[in-house]
Amino acid sequence: MCTPKTIAEVGGFRVERCSSCKLYSISIGPITIRLDDEAVSTLHGILGDVLAQVNSEEELSASPPITTAAQSKLN
Repeated sequence: MCTPKTIAEVGGFRVERCSSCKLYSISIGPITIRLDDEAVSTLHGILGDVLAQVNSEEELSASPPITTAAQSKLN
């Protein structure tokens, strides 16, 4: 039986984790996605890379897409 526990919530954003199925439920407004540990780690890495690029004041439209280590494994 899935018993998610809220581990973070800010505004319309919420992250829950179920101790039974070990999945995270990430809600952004009305949309919820369920991810395992590896997928959450990959998402974290991708978002971190994007924020680092944006914060370094590079223009996203002028730079090539970011290739992460996780994406390289898929190719």
